[in-house]
Amino acid sequence: ETLVKRLIQKLEDPAATCVRLVSEQIKQVIQDVMRTCKEIGRYEHLKERVWQECMKLLGDKQREAAEFVQNIINMEVAYLNTDNPEFDTFRSGVYRLMAAHQGMAAAGGASEGSAGDRAAQPKPEAPAPDVTREGMVDAWVREKWKAHFVRIGTDRQLSLYVNKSDLTPIRSNALEECTVRQDAALGKTCLEISLMKRGWLSNGQETIRLRFASAEDAAAWSKSFQAASAAAREDEEERPESPRSSAAPGGG
Repeated sequence: ETLVKRLIQKLEDPAATCVRLVSEQIKQVIQDVMRTCKEIGRYEHLKERVWQECMKLLGDKQREAAEFVQNIINMEVAYLNTDNPEFDTFRSGVYRLMAAHQGMAAAGGASEGSAGDRAAQPKPEAPAPDVTREGMVDAWVREKWKAHFVRIGTDRQLSLYVNKSDLTPIRSNALEECTVRQDAALGKTCLEISLMKRGWLSNGQETIRLRFASAEDAAAWSKSFQAASAAAREDEEERPESPRSSAAPGGG
């Protein structure tokens, strides 16, 4: 990685030269146009003003282009290779730190009682997660299989963690509209889970591929996915309608 970064840094001078040469070529094109354009040549003051404005605009755009190219090189140099096996340990530590920070923020603003009342109250313990099935499973991430801890909770959520000890999942999807099928191309030990991805403006479909140790494990997980999806649909049907939709229209 250090060698690659050094090679990327060597692109700074050629990239800056490229921007300068392109600017010079554009300047030459403007000169040729103004020399061959007979209409504008009749007005010396107009010709001079057009030349000044073109050079000013070209100079501004040249600086912006140089900064843009430099930023791209800086981003490539600062790129973190997340496919490195050592990054999983670092990423897990970051997730734990984020979860601890969120927990401290929630605890700080949860209650507004007096200091004596807060001191008298026992410290609440974190509730154990309600789980219908969990375990270490291979997930298809960035065109390769990586081990992840997968959990199907009674809250009808599919959660993926880097490690079992992580408090915050790297992704979480509702199993409300979930379809499961075996991926014939990858074998009987693989499942392809299609999930509804909800957005602000539109909804879309998202696919997750999981690989298990045996075909029996894949079948058991498939049943758990289908059961959680069915339970989620039942919960959605039993949810009471909003007051706006259930209110009777008013009379005149």
